[in-house]
Amino acid sequence: MSSDPAGRSVETAQSLARLFELAMRDGRTPPLKALEHIARALGALYQDVASAHRGPAACPCGWVPAGDDLVRLAEALRSGSHRTAAVGRDLRAMTPAGRA
Repeated sequence: MSSDPAGRSVETAQSLARLFELAMRDGRTPPLKALEHIARALGALYQDVASAHRGPAACPCGWVPAGDDLVRLAEALRSGSHRTAAVGRDLRAMTPAGRA
């Protein structure tokens, strides 16, 4: 993974685009349903990471989950849908695997 924040952002966006492409590969999954699956997986990942940072055996990195974390994640999702510059691959350039 890239060492600079911009590079990490692009790599993360590209990884998510690949996950989306895989979710759509069966040709029967509507795009919004695939995105919902990815969003639920992200929520579950957040819960796993937050759990690892609570209690007596918590990760020693110093991060502590906050009550507004999910609000911040929802806002990040919302703001990402309004970006003006393309990050990573343009989904319109991908070859469709089927029809939704």
